[in-house]
Amino acid sequence: EAAEYKIALDEKHDIQQKVYKLTNKERHDLEDRVAKAEREAAAHQANAAVLEAQLKKKIETEHALASQVSMLAAQLATSASNTSEATASYAKKCDALTEENKSLKTHIAGLEKKLSTVATALDAMAAEQERIVEAATQHERTMAKAIEAHHRIVADTAPPGGVLLGGGE
Repeated sequence: EAAEYKIALDEKHDIQQKVYKLTNKERHDLEDRVAKAEREAAAHQANAAVLEAQLKKKIETEHALASQVSMLAAQLATSASNTSEATASYAKKCDALTEENKSLKTHIAGLEKKLSTVATALDAMAAEQERIVEAATQHERTMAKAIEAHHRIVADTAPPGGVLLGGGE
């Protein structure tokens, strides 16, 4: 019987060893799995923190870019408004200058017409003046001939050696 107990005890001990090994193995396996899961969780948390930081940075960048886009849109609107106002101002000025140019051309045409009339009158006056000068020259010749004729008449009618009483020349 003691041998039976011993065999039974050895069998029990073998079974307990197997159970202990299996139990510990499961425990070691579970501990390894828990450690692995904890390492993976820590790695995932680190990755999540990195991704959160990147997301936060991207959001800040996006806000900055949105602010810049808004500012540029306002500047573009202001610039477009200024360009529109300048274009309207230049168009108005161009129209005014075109109108003034047309008015000046009309005035110049009127002055040219008056100048042509004055030039024609001056030409006529010059011709008339030449005619008057020619007539005066002719009159001088006639007067010179008349004076010469008068002197001959006086010389022919004068008494020899005498003096005329009429106060002649």
